[in-house]
Amino acid sequence: MALIKQTKEQELENLKERHAQQLRDRQEQQRGEQERYIREHHEAKQMLAELDAERLKELERNDSLREGPPPPKLGKR
Repeated sequence: MALIKQTKEQELENLKERHAQQLRDRQEQQRGEQERYIREHHEAKQMLAELDAERLKELERNDSLREGPPPPKLGKR
């Protein structure tokens, strides 16, 4: 009986350790995912800022083209 009890206690300890290790692994994976999410979020914000800057330059270029003389009329009427 003592040997069976000792074996069960050892199995229970092993199970607790496996569960604790799984929990640590999941927490580490979650931290990695969180860091990746934050990094991708910052990259997306940077890309959006670059797109906005390009759009602004395009609008300014189009506005500067409109400020010139009017286009010539086609042919005689």
